[in-house]
Parts: sequence; C-alpha cells; structure tokens
Amino acid sequence: MSKKLIYLALVSILCAQGYVAAQDWEGDWNSTFGKLQVKKQKYNGQQYVGVYGSGIVHGAIEIKNGEKMLSGTFVNKNNGKTGVFQFNAPSKGEFIGKWVWSNSASWQEWSGSKIKHTSSYVPSPPQFYTLQPYTDQETDYQVELYRNGIRIFSYKGFHKESELYLPPGDWELKITKNGYVTIHDTIHIGPNPTKMVKGNPTNLATSGAYIYYPFLLRKRK
Repeated sequence: MSKKLIYLALVSILCAQGYVAAQDWEGDWNSTFGKLQVKKQKYNGQQYVGVYGSGIVHGAIEIKNGEKMLSGTFVNKNNGKTGVFQFNAPSKGEFIGKWVWSNSASWQEWSGSKIKHTSSYVPSPPQFYTLQPYTDQETDYQVELYRNGIRIFSYKGFHKESELYLPPGDWELKITKNGYVTIHDTIHIGPNPTKMVKGNPTNLATSGAYIYYPFLLRKRK
C-alpha cells in the first residue's frame, strides 16, 4: 500500500473517531441553566444521567427523523417539578436543545457548549430507581416508556431481563413483539412501586433501588 493510501486511511479513521466523539454528550457543559455534567451509564451505553444547577437529568439516545439525539426527563430540585428535554447531537463542541414542563406544551431552549477541562466526577443523582422488566421467555421484544403521553425511551430487549434507570413518578410501559399481544401498563416508580392490575395498583417486588417487573408475552390467537 502506498504512503498516500495509508495517509488517507488514517485520516478516514481519525475523522470517524472524531465524528463518534462529537456525537457523545458525556462531559461538562456550560448550558442555558448553568453547568451541566453528563455521564454515560456503564451497564447501558445508550443511557445518560447528569446533574445541573437546579436538578437532575436522565435520558437515552434516540433516532428521530434520521437524526441522533439525547431525549429524556429532568427533575427540578427547587420546585419538585418534572419535565422533558431533547438535545440534538453535539457539533463542534456545542449542542442545541429544548425542554418543556410535563404539564405544558410550550417548548423552550436548552443549549450548551463543551467545557474543555472536564471533571471525571459526576455526582450520583438522588432518588433514581432501576426498573428491571424480565420474563422467563428467551425472546426479543421492544420496550417503550412514556411520560405524560411523550415517548422517552425505546429499546430492544434481547434477553430475559433489561434495566432502565428512572426518576420517580408514573410511567406508561409498553412491550411489543410481532405476533404477540401488546403489554400496556402504568408503573409507579418510587419507594413503594406499583403496577396496575385490572385498574387497581399492585405492589412490585423490590431490592434496594431495584424494582422488578415480571411479564409474559402471549401469542395472538
């Protein structure tokens, strides 16, 4: 291989690595609402958690209209209110995003620029719980979570169990698989988690901050 081809190959690799890095939200940011620290979750590389001046954020990578973005929920510590955010993929050290309160339809800007010298420590957000849907079936399925009618998370579950790191509150859970009956449930995340059974809340098993949600996929008749 000629030196020119080797050089072009190296440039392509470096550009690709730069593109991947540019797509990552991990690190410290000067944002619309002060310093925003974001960290990728080790057990699920698609999920991120972070803290900012007035609260905590939690989101997951999603593709919308062919564009990669980080979308999720936030909790404001000052007033206890929750909301939804969407951050577009970072470009040249900046991201453009928006947010809305859970009971509102009026989106507002939330953008930021990367801080070059970032800290390695991101405080652990308080009051987060791990929801673990699981089944005895060896099958793949689609899991979706909604809040106030807005889809926040969507991912494939390939094994008997999966994990989601969630702030407290009510979540709409949807599990689908081709040829099977759709599971649609309301989950209350908190110290006393519940799910709805025939319109009545039923306690879910817990272990510390883990909440277990067993389910069974039934074939359509």
